Amino acid sequence: MTWYVTQRITKPLHALSDAAHAVAQGEHHVRVADTGQGAEIDTLGQSFNHMALQLETTETTRRRLLTDIAHELRTPLATLAARLEGLEDGVTEWDPHALRVFRSQVDRLTRLASDLSEVSRAEEHRLTVHLEVIDLSTVVRATADDVRGAFKDKNVALDVHTPEHTHEPRVIGDPERLGQLLENLLSNALRHTPPTGSVTLNVTSSNEQVTTTVHDTGEGIPTDHLEHVFERFYRGDSARHADGRGSGVGLTIARGIAESHGGRLRALDSGEGGATFVLELPRWGGEPAQR
Repeated sequence: MTWYVTQRITKPLHALSDAAHAVAQGEHHVRVADTGQGAEIDTLGQSFNHMALQLETTETTRRRLLTDIAHELRTPLATLAARLEGLEDGVTEWDPHALRVFRSQVDRLTRLASDLSEVSRAEEHRLTVHLEVIDLSTVVRATADDVRGAFKDKNVALDVHTPEHTHEPRVIGDPERLGQLLENLLSNALRHTPPTGSVTLNVTSSNEQVTTTVHDTGEGIPTDHLEHVFERFYRGDSARHADGRGSGVGLTIARGIAESHGGRLRALDSGEGGATFVLELPRWGGEPAQR
C-alpha cells in the first residue's frame, strides 16, 4: 500500500519537475496534464501551467517588440545616414533644411524611446497607477488646455463639452495616467485632422459609467481596421498611428491605461467622415479608492 501511494504521488511530481526543467531551458509551451490524483497536486499543476503561459506570453511580446523596434529604427536611421553621407561627400550642405531633417528624425527617435519604455507594460497589464477619487471633467479640461496651442498652430478647432459642476462625473483613477491617455487620443486626432477641421471632446455620465469621446473630422477608419489601430506599429491604408509622425505605440498605451482602470477604449467610424474614440470608465459609487 505504501509503495502504491508513493507512486501515485511521485509520478506527477516527476512530470512537474521535468516540465519545470523544460521551461527553464526556454520551452515555454510545455504544460502538465491534470492527474486526477488529488486536488492539491492538480492545483499545483494548474498553477504551473498558468506560470508557463505567462512566461510564454511575455517571451512572445519580447520577440515581437524587438522585431518592431528594429523596423521602426530603420527608417530614421537610414534618413540620418543618407544625410550624413551627403554632407561628407559634399553633395549637400549644412543649411536650415538639413537641420530640420536632423531635428525631425532625432525627435522621432526620442519619442520612440520614451514610449517603448511603457508599451510592454501596457500590453502585459503591468502599468503603475496611483488611484484616487477624481473629477474626470477636471482632467479633461486640463489636458485640453495643455494641447490647445498645437491645435491653434494647425488651425484645427478643439471643442470641449463637460457636465455642469453640480453633476461632476467622478471616477477612481490616476489623474496623470488618464491625462496621458487623453493627450494620446487628442494628439492622434490632431495628426489626422486637416487644417480648418475640428476635434470634439465630450464627457457624459450615467449611474454606472463615465464616457469620454474624442471625435475628429479627419479621414476616418475603415471598419476592418478599427480593432487593429490599438496594435503597436500597426500599418494599414488608414493606420491611425503609423504615419511617421507618431511613435506608433500611443494608442496601445492608451488602451493599456484604460484597462488598468477597469475601463475600456474603443475605436468607431462615424460613417460620416472622421473617427471616434470612446473611453468608458466605471463611475465612482462612494467606495473608498484602493491605492
